[in-house]
Amino acid sequence: ARFYNGELRLRGIDTRWNGKTYDDLVEDDQLTLDTATLRAIVIRQIQPDDNSSVYQIFERLNTGGTQLNAMEIRRATFRGEANPLLGRLNENPDWRALIGVPEPEPRFRDVELALRVLALAERWQKYGEKEYGGQSMKTFMNKYMDALDKADSQEITQLEQRFKKACETVHSELGERPFHLRQRLNLAALDCVMACSVDLSDSLKPGFSTKYAELKEDPDFQAAVTYNTSHTAEVQQRFKLVRAALSS
Repeated sequence: ARFYNGELRLRGIDTRWNGKTYDDLVEDDQLTLDTATLRAIVIRQIQPDDNSSVYQIFERLNTGGTQLNAMEIRRATFRGEANPLLGRLNENPDWRALIGVPEPEPRFRDVELALRVLALAERWQKYGEKEYGGQSMKTFMNKYMDALDKADSQEITQLEQRFKKACETVHSELGERPFHLRQRLNLAALDCVMACSVDLSDSLKPGFSTKYAELKEDPDFQAAVTYNTSHTAEVQQRFKLVRAALSS
């Protein structure tokens, strides 16, 4: 509709049509477009009340050309409040300094990290339960994104404020790239510290940089962020250690 109304121009196609609106097309091209048949299959999930089956079908069809990653499929599958929120969070300058990537990534790996933080901030105690995806971090995030898609404006605003405050505090305390252990971004270290910071944002106290330095030397924490990081026991272990450090 936006193309027909002149609001969008064609991009990245043959030079005959590149940069043109519908009104710019010659009459023959307009007629070809107007009479073209577009075939589509509408998939609607009845039970359970989420988009898990739609995601799985999309994932199985994703076999040719450049395959979409999990976050790209989520962006195509979930069309409610989640995508705009995650896009805004991903542009936060403190967040970008913490993950060590100045500009948003084209294939949304950084957006997926923000989703992972939010999901664990609100549901880490549920991780591993069958209802929430068992020990599959991908399914766990899918189910949370489905819930986020249906959140009301007040919930979205509160979540955005908590994320922003947590990023600002952690960046102030730990500096840039604090989760790059052994020169690489450690997803498990990031998810537990950032998720706990979001969860505890209203009571987060300054001065925990020393405690984080001690945590990084703790053999139990090292194991929990290095081996089998998606196993329930390791997720629970690192979250308990970090919450204790941030709360004391």
